[in-house]
Amino acid sequence: MQLSYNLIRKNQVLSSNSKVISTEYVKGFDIEEDKENIICKQSGKTIEEIEDILSNYESIGNSIVLEAKRKKDEIMYKALEESQAMEREAYEKGYAQGKENGYEDGKKEAIENILPQVERQAAETIKKADEILEGAKEDYIRYLESKKEDIIRLSIAIAEKVIRKKVTDEDGISEILEEGIRLSKGEENLVIKCNPKYVSSIKEHIPVWKASYSISGEIFVLPNEGVSLGNAIIEKASGKVEVGIDVSLKAIEEALSS
Repeated sequence: MQLSYNLIRKNQVLSSNSKVISTEYVKGFDIEEDKENIICKQSGKTIEEIEDILSNYESIGNSIVLEAKRKKDEIMYKALEESQAMEREAYEKGYAQGKENGYEDGKKEAIENILPQVERQAAETIKKADEILEGAKEDYIRYLESKKEDIIRLSIAIAEKVIRKKVTDEDGISEILEEGIRLSKGEENLVIKCNPKYVSSIKEHIPVWKASYSISGEIFVLPNEGVSLGNAIIEKASGKVEVGIDVSLKAIEEALSS
């Protein structure tokens, strides 16, 4: 499943000269992963291990429904055997009565006596089998609901590893940064603070960004060891924009938890 987020969170404050300052948190990722793709760094498990756990949850849930279907089939088969036995009993009674008051009359009377019982028992059996299957479906839903937090946590762990792998390259953050610069269109000057690893690559994109997003002044790139890999800060006259992994994962977790 493809998850596409473009989250902007804005806060506004007033500076000493009453100029409105806005702080924006932006995330611009397209993540192509399965439904099971989103969760937390505390797990300490490999992606393969996490996927195995999620697969086990699904297998257990499916086994609940399959077992119920097996029981339903078992009940229906037993009911069929019982109805056939009752029919045989009716014919045997009809044969015995037929010796006394005519074969056809005796058989008809026996069948008329036993038929309502057969129909009633068949209806009860079908109802019981359906109730078992419906109960299993409810058990399946309750089981998955009880594992919801684990599924979210494990899925985020997968997403985090996928995203972090994507931004470990020197040019890995440029795509994310561009979204923040797009939202700063028309600003005079921008200051980008990022991990030293990305400085050279970011500078290569500056001419294109300035032309594309009407930045009339300069775009300065400042290395900052305090900014972790996969994240960056864009400062401008009207506030700042934070982009990167941390904002992205928070958006994903909030979306899944809601």
